Amino acid sequence: YWFKNIVIMKLLKATGFILGRRKLGEADRLVTIFSKEFGKIQLIARSARKLRAKNIGKLEPYYLIDFQFVRGRTSNILTNVEIIKPYVFYELKYAKIILQTISTFTVEEQPDLKIFLLLQESFATLHKININILPYFKLKFWTFEGLLDTHRFSISKNQLDQLFFQIINNELDYYIKMICSARDKAQINRLEKAVDLLENTIRPN
Repeated sequence: YWFKNIVIMKLLKATGFILGRRKLGEADRLVTIFSKEFGKIQLIARSARKLRAKNIGKLEPYYLIDFQFVRGRTSNILTNVEIIKPYVFYELKYAKIILQTISTFTVEEQPDLKIFLLLQESFATLHKININILPYFKLKFWTFEGLLDTHRFSISKNQLDQLFFQIINNELDYYIKMICSARDKAQINRLEKAVDLLENTIRPN
């Protein structure tokens, strides 16, 4: 009978941030999302570039969305999107670097709630105030990914190593207060440059 050949695909639901998108074929989009449930995941949005597409305008980078999808034979197919928060920022460059960092260092479909919550609090902060939280985000992120030897920081007598250790072991509010109350702005510049140099030593090939 004809119905024996029907494959029933399970509808999966998740919440995530859109990391990026690119054109695929004549009318589709390939969307990359970092989700709470699946980690980084790629999905195909069928006909998403058509003017009458139901998900048009919902697949913008930085958006927090609820989405549904099914697993096809070779790819994940996006079926529905609902916008939770269309984030906008005082300084887009900070948010852009955060997304690039997650895209670079994470592997596909490896969920990590700590990274999802770190991304969520970072975007919520950048949405409210204009402040460079990249040193905080990167140090926390690399720690969660197991890329930093935090024990070395804890026993080091180097001032920057000690500062790294304090940032890693405190919340975002601590970092913001530290930055805003710093009398020596040169020290903050040294911190930002030191984190950039550290990144060069751990960036994947």
